[in-house]
Amino acid sequence: MDAHEQSEVFYNELHGLVDRFKEEFDMTYMQLIGVLEMYKMEMFCEAMSVVLSNSEESDDDDDSPEWVNTK
Repeated sequence: MDAHEQSEVFYNELHGLVDRFKEEFDMTYMQLIGVLEMYKMEMFCEAMSVVLSNSEESDDDDDSPEWVNTK
């Protein structure tokens, strides 16, 4: 399965989940969007944490000062 197909399956599963919660729990669009926004923010923070930790690891590998002109 390629990346496009994976994204499509994820979208369809997410769509079904949102529909189920909207119907079974009688959630409003505002509630659903609020929860999705909170989860989006959580995922963003997690991704930034990974990026920053990878950046720090690559900085540790380089012993030269950042301010040195390499020209």
